[in-house]
Amino acid sequence: MIRYLLAANIMPKVEKDHVLLRSIQTIVEDCNGYGPAAKRLGVDKMTVWRFCTSGRAIERNRARLAAAAKRYESESHGTDIIKRLLHFANPDKVTADDLRAIRNFCQKMIALVDAYEKMNEGIALTHAPSHGLSALADPTVPERGN
Repeated sequence: MIRYLLAANIMPKVEKDHVLLRSIQTIVEDCNGYGPAAKRLGVDKMTVWRFCTSGRAIERNRARLAAAAKRYESESHGTDIIKRLLHFANPDKVTADDLRAIRNFCQKMIALVDAYEKMNEGIALTHAPSHGLSALADPTVPERGN
């Protein structure tokens, strides 16, 4: 059957997805192997291995990998920045994007600590901030009561 499909040239052409490939390869590196990465992503180990070696997957597997990668990145966003910083023993390897991401993360964490300190001092916020935590570190967002 496969020989017939190959001979007839009606097998679907699947293009290489470089962006997803880099994302999955990073996850495999973070998890120290295909098996742990596949377990963390909730997909089969062979699916991860095949995609990492070819950069290609049928649409169903590509969608599954993309959703799993997005979920992984959202779950590990804060710790990922710190892991990436610790991974680079040589400061020359830290990119400007890494430094911006680390600075942004630290500013948000400081703003969160400041908000908790205010609450503990009895200056509790009467309503939750309408801008969310991401706005706490943004200097362009006016503080309440001003």
